[in-house]
Amino acid sequence: MPHLLVATPLNHWTVSRPYAFVDGICIREAVPIRWDVAISKSAISDEDREVLDSTQYWLCATKEYEHVNSSTGNELFDVANATAVALQIICPTGAKHLFLKCQETTEGWDNTGGWHLKPLCTTFFGRLRPFLSRFTNNWG
Repeated sequence: MPHLLVATPLNHWTVSRPYAFVDGICIREAVPIRWDVAISKSAISDEDREVLDSTQYWLCATKEYEHVNSSTGNELFDVANATAVALQIICPTGAKHLFLKCQETTEGWDNTGGWHLKPLCTTFFGRLRPFLSRFTNNWG
């Protein structure tokens, strides 16, 4: 069955390892996007693509579907956004807040849609997070 995901890049200091949550929500390592066929490539600058390609961890909402068309998986945008906001509340490190919908292929992830929302800001506590994580393992 086709596997779709909606992923948003996380700042490099937000998490230090992959996580699996419930209902297809996870933090996973790099999502290799096939920019040669990506639907969003004209809307994303070369500089932003480099940032996305170098992002180590992505927050993802995933699901397998019986059949795939252009609107399949659109509900994953809402799931991924709600999860990103929840993560921002727990650890306010900010985020690009760009969501890419991708379908898994043998060559990588084929980008089939996207949302670009207002970036999430960091806070004083969020800026301290990289410093504090050196002294405790409780931060992820």
